[in-house]
Amino acid sequence: MKTKLILLFILSTVLSCCTSPGKPLSDTDKYLMKTDVKKIINTIIKGCEEAKFEMAMAAFQDSPDFRYIVNGSIFTYRDVVSEMKPMFDLLSNQKVTLFTEDFSFPDNSTVLYTSGSRWEMNYKDGHSTIAEPMAWFLLFKKIDNKWKVIYGVESYFEKNVEAKTI
Repeated sequence: MKTKLILLFILSTVLSCCTSPGKPLSDTDKYLMKTDVKKIINTIIKGCEEAKFEMAMAAFQDSPDFRYIVNGSIFTYRDVVSEMKPMFDLLSNQKVTLFTEDFSFPDNSTVLYTSGSRWEMNYKDGHSTIAEPMAWFLLFKKIDNKWKVIYGVESYFEKNVEAKTI
């Protein structure tokens, strides 16, 4: 009987430790998550600046649940590939200037990233545009021990400018 009580006590202790909801993340946990996600954001931006679509898209989760919203238009993962890849093919390069960045941590496998920025786009045909202000939101989820974008939103005002301005 004592053995059963001891096993029951150990089992309940283990279950309560492993399933405790709302355990706050430590500052160290947040720092490590932010550092990992920031590296991915930098890679996405580098891919955008160099007009390398595959590099920019590498962290996006190919899933039926993925959504990306651009100025009110809603895209699936496949839509993003079919709509944005041709646009990248027209670009020479882009210049991204981040004004603000914010990271939020709802739990230990989710990071919300928001930024305010300016995107300068130079096209192969010689024209240029500026997207400013641009608000960018990315929802990262840790999937198979890798951070992936599962949802994104960008909202901006775009204007044509002379190429020499950029």
